[in-house]
Amino acid sequence: MKNEVGFLKISVLAVAMGASAFTCGGSEEPDAGPSGPPPLGKVTIRVLNPKPHTEVRTPVTFEVEVDGAQLAPANEGGPGKGYLVIAIDGRCTAPEVEIPKDARHVHLLDGAERAPVNVPLGMRDVCVQVAYGDGRAYDGSASLTLYVY
Repeated sequence: MKNEVGFLKISVLAVAMGASAFTCGGSEEPDAGPSGPPPLGKVTIRVLNPKPHTEVRTPVTFEVEVDGAQLAPANEGGPGKGYLVIAIDGRCTAPEVEIPKDARHVHLLDGAERAPVNVPLGMRDVCVQVAYGDGRAYDGSASLTLYVY
């Protein structure tokens, strides 16, 4: 009987230590948190210059006001910060999607709210958006048509 009690004490101790290690240490189950980056906010963009359906010379100086995000250089990205992207003859990019980095999309990485942009001659559809520091689009955009000469 003495050996059985000793064996029982050791077994209980081993089970208790195993449970303690399981509850205190690195479980291999995935974290219950979100799987990707947090969703971005909604912004309102007002294009102050140029006015829609106007004739303009290139380079066209774009000037905007943004509500819902603070314009900042791309490398200073963070919650509520972003930079402007002007898409010439391109569609607006859906929220949460990375805005293309090509000849049609002018990324104002310095965080400017006013900048001259070379726009090809002719009738041009333009989309103005705010990108998060990593290049994904905020929810919200402004579109206008220009006649560039």
